[in-house]
Amino acid sequence: MAERAEASVWRTIAAVLLQPRCDGRPFIDALAMSALIGAAHRLATDPEPEVSTTIRRITFSRPVRTTQELSGPGSASHLLEFWSGIGAPMRGRVLRALDGDLPDMQRLVHATAVSPGFAELIVALEKPDPRIERTGWSWNTLALATEQSLTDVLIPPLMWPTWANPLGVDNITDPSALQRGLADALRVAGDGIEGGSERIAGIGRKLRPSMLGTPEQATAVLQQLGELAGWLRLNPSPINYVARRYLRWSGLLPEADWHLLSSSVGEHPGRGRRLLNAQRYAWLRLTAADTRDLPRHLEFQSGTPDATDYTRFLTTMSAELQSAIDDYLAAWLPKHRMVGTFPEVGHVRPFEDEPLVWAPPRWRPSESPLAPELDDIDFIQLHDRVRAGEYALTHLAIDLQRSPRHVRWALAEHPVPSGQPRTTINWKSRIDYADPFYN
Repeated sequence: MAERAEASVWRTIAAVLLQPRCDGRPFIDALAMSALIGAAHRLATDPEPEVSTTIRRITFSRPVRTTQELSGPGSASHLLEFWSGIGAPMRGRVLRALDGDLPDMQRLVHATAVSPGFAELIVALEKPDPRIERTGWSWNTLALATEQSLTDVLIPPLMWPTWANPLGVDNITDPSALQRGLADALRVAGDGIEGGSERIAGIGRKLRPSMLGTPEQATAVLQQLGELAGWLRLNPSPINYVARRYLRWSGLLPEADWHLLSSSVGEHPGRGRRLLNAQRYAWLRLTAADTRDLPRHLEFQSGTPDATDYTRFLTTMSAELQSAIDDYLAAWLPKHRMVGTFPEVGHVRPFEDEPLVWAPPRWRPSESPLAPELDDIDFIQLHDRVRAGEYALTHLAIDLQRSPRHVRWALAEHPVPSGQPRTTINWKSRIDYADPFYN
């Protein structure tokens, strides 16, 4: 009896909900009408795991038309044609129920791989950031002051290492290529058709199948990207990374300040190349960009060991030196301001209101097939090996049974302590205000 009743619900919804009558005649009877309303209510309100199978069977209860562009089950927008008239939350339910039938890039842009509980939480939130216009499940957001997507300015050029490392299930991909591909994918996650077909196709070229790993790993990566995109649209980054590219970088860490800074942590300032690497590090730390984005006076020169020297600088940097550079940058950043309207920058807040660095909190499902978390490494052994003079990332990776990029990012996050005492410097009184940047 229960199976016949369930089958009746499917037939009723398929016949009435998906093919609404347009001749003005009434429904067959009140009983059928009440069954339809009850079934529709359950599909819209019951926990998603309980109704996803039913939603999928209803969707595919009719033959799917085939075009020159689409075949088989079709794209997300094509499948939604069988659910015309439903609102954004229900569209999200339908697409999440069809997650296994969609190509990976469709799963990304429609955020269909997110966990049902997370989807319900995001949709139910009542007080998003006042600068964000939230339009249902698709999480399309606008910076109301500029009508520019927040993700264009508040997601860094390179994905935060705390997220890139576990999402980097492919150990072969270059660290910067992985971070850039993940950051670009995050910008369109949950955008749906708003992302634009050309932009979506571009993400498919950057987020290659090998970077997604096995089918199980691909689902886990897409789930994390979709959930992170939803979280960020309601909790946007406090840093405007595009605005920081406009700073007066020529005045960053002059030689006199570098000598004073090095002395404050008991380290020798070295020759000009060490200062140059310190300036590069400071620029990259503030912008979260790639070395290929460095301004001209800080660029790596072809035919030189610049890249290798910079990697050695990062590997051997002490925790005390990193803290001293951060103290300097925390005083240097507020000395800059932008005056005027910058459409490509979006909402510009005073730089003193921004943290020096920032990353969203991490979460992951239990027993996830993702790569290890950034902190999932033996830091005691890592620091001991570096103190002993082992600087080659490949050798350190073999010793610690982690990827070379994991070792590199772990050292950047937690440098080796030198044990030297630090002297505090009042940089606020020493650093002058830079000339404002006018548009």
